[in-house]
Amino acid sequence: MLKTLKEKNVMYKGLNVNISSSLNYVQNFLSPIFLFKAKT
Repeated sequence: MLKTLKEKNVMYKGLNVNISSSLNYVQNFLSPIFLFKAKT
């Protein structure tokens, strides 16, 4: 029981990291576009 809980926790943390890094990538990709649009 405890082992599966720990594994789920590790999986959840990994998923969280993947989501946050994906969000960071999207933000890094989109921010120059928004800056460019704001300038024009």
